[in-house]
Amino acid sequence: MSRILLQTDRTFELVRYVATHSHLIFRSAKGNGGPDRFDLAFTAVRYMNVGTQVYSQFTIVELTEEELAGYHGSLVRPVTPGLTRYGIGGAEIEGYVVAGSYLEHRDDGESWEPSKLLPDGY
Repeated sequence: MSRILLQTDRTFELVRYVATHSHLIFRSAKGNGGPDRFDLAFTAVRYMNVGTQVYSQFTIVELTEEELAGYHGSLVRPVTPGLTRYGIGGAEIEGYVVAGSYLEHRDDGESWEPSKLLPDGY
């Protein structure tokens, strides 16, 4: 059974993917359900299937290998040891990220400012 890591009614959107650093960032700006900027980052991203839409609710769950295969069948290869399978979406899982880690950061930054989660503001 998948384990819920985050479940919120805040609005999030994909704001950056840096292929050369394998970093993926979702952001909820101030006023999108909270008084602060809320960044979510996945590091060491091996592969992903995520939408670029705005999520009016956002959920992150840790998936088992069987659950991930159930979403995308033969498209998903076995996961390298040390990586985690994350399901993302709103009320239902809509995509997945296979990555080394998942990080959260809240601050008073503006939506156009670099994230403080990753080196050099990536």
